[in-house]
Amino acid sequence: METRSERVGQGTPWLGAQVIRRMNVRVRLFGYLAEDAGQDEMRLEVSESPTAGEVLRAVRARLRVPASVRLAVNAEYVSARTSLKRGDVVSLIPPVAGG
Repeated sequence: METRSERVGQGTPWLGAQVIRRMNVRVRLFGYLAEDAGQDEMRLEVSESPTAGEVLRAVRARLRVPASVRLAVNAEYVSARTSLKRGDVVSLIPPVAGG
């Protein structure tokens, strides 16, 4: 059985006897969200097997995002409960006004 000291420095996060698995998610920002962020894309580290809603919460910790934002995964609109897998791209699309 491995001890914590054997695992330290091997690149795997450790919490007691449980390995914490994480994944990177690419998030595309549109409209004023991209302008406010100063970039049209960001990468976030989230828990493995996140939902689109968890990614949205992580973005909200960094940016002001309205409740009316639309979520898309791989260019298809989804609900916040949609599960993500490695390689998925989450897009945040704010409401637009026209005239």
